[in-house]
Amino acid sequence: MSDANGPQAVYMSAPEPVKHDHSYPQVHTATATQQDQGWWRQPPQQQQQHPETPSTTYLATSPPPSQPPRQDDYQQQQQQQEKPTAGRSRRPNWLLAAVTGLLGVIIGGAIVAGVLGSMLANRSSSSSNSGGATPATECKTADPARGTPGSGTSNGTSSTSTSSAPATTGTPAMLTNYEAANWRNVSTLAFPCPRLQGSTVEAMDGTRYRVECGIDSIGRGKETPFDMKDIQSVVAYSFEDCVRSCASFNKLSTNVQGASPAMVCRTVVWRRRMDEPQFFDTGGNCFLKNATRASDVKGFPCDVCMSGTLL
Repeated sequence: MSDANGPQAVYMSAPEPVKHDHSYPQVHTATATQQDQGWWRQPPQQQQQHPETPSTTYLATSPPPSQPPRQDDYQQQQQQQEKPTAGRSRRPNWLLAAVTGLLGVIIGGAIVAGVLGSMLANRSSSSSNSGGATPATECKTADPARGTPGSGTSNGTSSTSTSSAPATTGTPAMLTNYEAANWRNVSTLAFPCPRLQGSTVEAMDGTRYRVECGIDSIGRGKETPFDMKDIQSVVAYSFEDCVRSCASFNKLSTNVQGASPAMVCRTVVWRRRMDEPQFFDTGGNCFLKNATRASDVKGFPCDVCMSGTLL
């Protein structure tokens, strides 16, 4: 555009500055469209080539962008952030392990204490049982009230114990709550023969019986014209018990038969075996008989029998 004073430069508003992502000043080169519009001017270097044309240079700058973090710095930050978290996570794990171990020790100690207590209680119970009672395999028939031994007389005390302990003098210890073995569980009883052969046994009423080993008293009787008869059978764990049964029968029979009873027990036969057929048939191994043997009757040999004749 020109007037009387000469050519005039026309300035037009420039477009918005372009944003750049670099940290150093940018020199913008105008496009052909910008040159045609007339607002762009060449840089000074180009103005030297055309001194007749005034020019204006526009420099656009942009702020330096933030530098991207380096990989080493990023890893260091990550490690710093993870350390507190790892410490916090390890602490609960350590505490949980400690609590679990403590509980295990307490529970284990309780179990061991219970087992030891049970063992000590059982041992104490077994000791008291062994010291206060006689085992079922030991059967003592001692009776301190039967008197003292006399010439050719047994004091009615016979020990059938299977224990190997030495015999003690004096009054034997009294048993309490004693229970004898069931006869169904007994095969044979202790046999005091031949130790008692020819001796006499005294019953609780003072009556005396002569002992014969290995003889079953059967045959013709002295007090009866017929053979001897069994009047009763009882279970007796010893020969002395059998003799006492005979004496008891005679004592109690007076309550029924009067002062001169017709039925009297005069002989006993005791058998040591409790698993014989006759035991189950008659209900006992001690047989009470109504008479003694006649003088010419010797009886019947029997290796498991003992006979007692009332004197």
